Amino acid sequence: MGLANFSFSCLASCLCEANLFEIAEPTAHFKVDKPRLSYEFIDWDSTVSMEEPAVQSRQHWHSEMTDDDRNISPVVQTTHGKVRGTLLKGLYDEKFYAFDGIPYAVPPLGTLRFKEPHDLKPWYGIRDCSKPLDKCLQVSTYSQLVEGSEDCLYLNISVKTLKSEKPLPLMVYIHGGGFKGGDPSRRAWGPDYFMREDVIFISIGHRLGPIGFLSFKDPSLEIPGNAGLKDIVLALRWIKANAVNFNGDPDNITLFGHSSGSMTVQLLLASPQTEGLFHKAILMAGFSMELNRQPNMEYRLAKHLGYEGENVDSQVLDFLLKADPHLLVSSDFFTEAEKNRGLMMPFVPTVESYVTPKAVLLAEPVELQRKTWSNRIPIILGSNSGEGLMPMGFLKKNPKWLSRFQHSPECVLPSTLRLRCDPGQGRQLGQSLLDHFCQAHGLQLTVTHSDALVKLFTHSIVHAQERIIQARLAYGQAATYLYRFDFDSPDFNFYRIRFFGKEQRGVGHVDELGYIFVIPATFKLDESRPEFNTIRRMVSMLVHFAATSDPNAPLTKALVEWKPVTRFGTRMVLNISEELKFIPQPEKPMLKIFDRLFEQAGVPLKFIVAMFAPKSSTVNAERHWRADMMADYTETSPVVQTTHGKVRGTLLKGLYDDKFYAFDGIPYAVPPLGTWRFKEPQDMDPWNGIRDCSKPLDKCLQVSSYTKLVEGSADCLYLNISAKTLKSDKPLPLMVYIHGGGFKGGDPSRRAWGPDYFMRENVIHVSIGYRLGPFGFLAFEDPSLEIPGNAGLKDIVLALRWIKANAVNFNGDPDNITLFGHSSGSMAVQLLLASPQTEGLFHKTILMAGYSMELNRQPDMEYRLAKHLGYEGENVDRQVLDFLLKADPHLLASADFFTSAEKGSGHSMPFRPSVESYVTPGAVLLAEPIILLRSSWSNSIPLILGATSNEGLLSVNGFFTDPTVLQQLQTYPESVLPNTLRNATSPAQQRAMGIQLLEDFCHAHGQDLNLAHFRALEELFTIDMLHSQERVIRARLAYSQAPTYLYRFDYDSPDFNLYRIRFWGPDFRGVTHGDELGYLYVIPATFKLDKSRPEFTAICRMVAMWVGFAATSNPNAPLTKPLVDWKPLTSSGARMLLNINEELKFIAQPEEPRLACLDRLYEQAGIEMF
Repeated sequence: MGLANFSFSCLASCLCEANLFEIAEPTAHFKVDKPRLSYEFIDWDSTVSMEEPAVQSRQHWHSEMTDDDRNISPVVQTTHGKVRGTLLKGLYDEKFYAFDGIPYAVPPLGTLRFKEPHDLKPWYGIRDCSKPLDKCLQVSTYSQLVEGSEDCLYLNISVKTLKSEKPLPLMVYIHGGGFKGGDPSRRAWGPDYFMREDVIFISIGHRLGPIGFLSFKDPSLEIPGNAGLKDIVLALRWIKANAVNFNGDPDNITLFGHSSGSMTVQLLLASPQTEGLFHKAILMAGFSMELNRQPNMEYRLAKHLGYEGENVDSQVLDFLLKADPHLLVSSDFFTEAEKNRGLMMPFVPTVESYVTPKAVLLAEPVELQRKTWSNRIPIILGSNSGEGLMPMGFLKKNPKWLSRFQHSPECVLPSTLRLRCDPGQGRQLGQSLLDHFCQAHGLQLTVTHSDALVKLFTHSIVHAQERIIQARLAYGQAATYLYRFDFDSPDFNFYRIRFFGKEQRGVGHVDELGYIFVIPATFKLDESRPEFNTIRRMVSMLVHFAATSDPNAPLTKALVEWKPVTRFGTRMVLNISEELKFIPQPEKPMLKIFDRLFEQAGVPLKFIVAMFAPKSSTVNAERHWRADMMADYTETSPVVQTTHGKVRGTLLKGLYDDKFYAFDGIPYAVPPLGTWRFKEPQDMDPWNGIRDCSKPLDKCLQVSSYTKLVEGSADCLYLNISAKTLKSDKPLPLMVYIHGGGFKGGDPSRRAWGPDYFMRENVIHVSIGYRLGPFGFLAFEDPSLEIPGNAGLKDIVLALRWIKANAVNFNGDPDNITLFGHSSGSMAVQLLLASPQTEGLFHKTILMAGYSMELNRQPDMEYRLAKHLGYEGENVDRQVLDFLLKADPHLLASADFFTSAEKGSGHSMPFRPSVESYVTPGAVLLAEPIILLRSSWSNSIPLILGATSNEGLLSVNGFFTDPTVLQQLQTYPESVLPNTLRNATSPAQQRAMGIQLLEDFCHAHGQDLNLAHFRALEELFTIDMLHSQERVIRARLAYSQAPTYLYRFDYDSPDFNLYRIRFWGPDFRGVTHGDELGYLYVIPATFKLDKSRPEFTAICRMVAMWVGFAATSNPNAPLTKPLVDWKPLTSSGARMLLNINEELKFIAQPEEPRLACLDRLYEQAGIEMF
């Protein structure tokens, strides 16, 4: 625990004793040759207070001062009263204003000792804030005496100037100290170096140890935990509200911290409570994806202090409220065995066990990180090149420490691993880690292995750092900058010198802070020294990042370009030494050993790019805090009787605080395991009792296209229901969503598709999990095997039967069901429109950017799959099936057997819907869709269909960064053809048609194609998609008796087209495949919009039209009807559609003229259009 992942086990105990986390007050404990120069108070003839009325408008930031050099006791009006500061002179004679000890909360005394902070009332008169006040109550690891005060909720502000042409950025610092120590004031962290720049520096005092992190599960006590973090949140609110009064910009706040302070910043990045309170973050050598808080710490503390009762929260709290606060913070109740295992911090941040309005953490950081609002803000993070330096000194001075490594090898593991392994596995993993770095373990370990242990522990913290980076690369839409502090000064790396003396070299934990703060050991440098240059460079980069979101400051830009980390290629880092160099991260190759240990321990490590495939384990971790609400049984834990048994759901709160009921993971079929693996689904037997359906279950087995890892489960036939209300005057319409993912991936749950926007309307939203890849679309021609194909579609059909049968139980109308989907989910809906099996199971449909009039399934996919996995027999259906039934399901899901040439010509989905080769009672498709649609029952139901205005962007993703994208188009011109054309023509015809299409759009082909043709290629692939859509339209106009509505989603938001931003970055414009989903669903990258924004209006309109159509068969909802009349398509005249942009307009389809080029190719190939 402590540094990384609350990790470093035995080392952490060493660090605690050595006070690595705490900087002492200015005392003689730092033995250096030259004393630090303390602040000089300017000697002025007078100390006149210059007071002016406060300016309340944030639009006019201001200063009350008229002349900085004449006002040594400035008075500033805050939201709570006036404060008087002082004018100081820093180490290098820079003048700045300091306001120390500004209260931001009621002192947490008496019954408020452990509770969340309370806003204080305004004071009268002028409060003296010219000197730092007490730090929070704690034990000094130097003197072992209790120091500080319970009355410690104050902040300290230092500002370069109180008047400037434009407001200054603010940098808010969270001190380290293992969550149990540390001083926020300029006694410990002198901001002198920052005061050479145009910036405001602020530090926050917050509660520590048991006073800051006590936690009880009993909601009536109102102490869920994390009071120390909530102190900081309240302070941040104060800072934002008062920034203008100190010449600051309230919309340009950077939060940064070191060690446990860095972990605090990381946790606040994950919390919805802090959204909008800061805009950038810097994490310095402290990271934790799991909190690893030990149980029953409160009870053990009370017992240690003399409590004799039972472990009853209210009784334990009563005892601790009466306890001497000095005894509370000085209690040491861990056993020697626990200390040997690395436990040293009993009171740390925790996952709060129940919801409160100010809850900070309701899930582990690893879960919250996936969807947090902060994925949209830039961050810097890094650590030192010798973070693990501590063991060297301790092993030399205290040989007893070596015995811990010898006899308890598990203590070298990060806490996340240790606490998730049984003792035997932990010991084994620890030994493997020691063997890897030291080539020894047990009694073979000696003091000579000190350097290897340094390397081990350094890599441990760098691995924790790497997990943050991977999460940012997976889920973030903003830049992440990585540094490595590597300046090995002989006399200015104060922490190394403090613990090991000047003869030891290296860059240990905390050494970088001497280059951004004046700490107690600091001395004034000659400005020609490289250390002084490093101070200037470090501070200028951090301040420039705070000001502009870019750390490439004018001072350093000429020396090096510091680029953000990237998902692909070498992990690059800014190495900060006597010179600045942008280099490959030296520690990266050795991190793989930690990856393997996490994998062996079963700890999720890889992060999925959350735009398309959030982790199946991410439950109740939505960034917008979709928290389960705690109340009485009937309202918050509703039980519904279904045809198969009772299910218990939960009451949730959506992104815009709309409450709704969710029933997740309702089974509708027997799990398709064993001999049922590839067969059509079977109805399940009823269950007894009440089934818990309060959390989403696993998605279906699949490979993440980002991590290449297999995820999900073969047991996945579940559906998810969200209902606005379970009781209303009339039953609600149902909207059933089929997710996309190329028939081989996707997640049906609210982890991926949060129905929050739909839950603002009177509607029921249902999503269906169905088998994917070979599990869902394997097919054999031998009827005796009873696997004709399309098991995945048959899963959906069985689910639809369940939904219709149970609609009334969830307050739904079984005769008013709308089926809709996106991408391959839209194709699935189109196929079910054509199937006689679905007649009467739904009554309206919406097709979104996915169409296919022909199935284009390749032959012999089953045989090729088996051969790829090692099958050596002939292509005999029964023998192939027997082999595949015994195969590892993970290997089935991950098999990739298409050749490079096949991939080059566009093949990517070996297992997809197919025409079944023989008739069965459950047959879904016995002919191609183009044939079935001519006489389908669905021609009598209304339909909406459409796509985005730049669908083709998806097809050229990576065009500028991946050379193979362009090379494929140059080498395989046929790859631009629709599958139907490729499958109906000879290779020579395909190539000729591909060249013709490239000439039509790009006026070039082959090697003449280059990056300049990007937009032309994007248009080509957009037209390709729209031509597939046009074929469905023509079939509807020819055969249908019901209205067909056409839309074109064209809203090009700078920051809310989340798919475009994900793949192309924030600076690229256009409306790509999937962008419309961000206006219907809360997806992992979603953030809460101000309701005045046009994007919010677009959401309201989209959802209103979709729900209006579901309810009435007419998409002209009351919200949109006064704005535009969306009319159905007609067989004559221009192709008219609803263009959905910032405004709604009914216009002629802009792309219609370009569709003719594909008409000609279909005609050449002899393919019917509909």
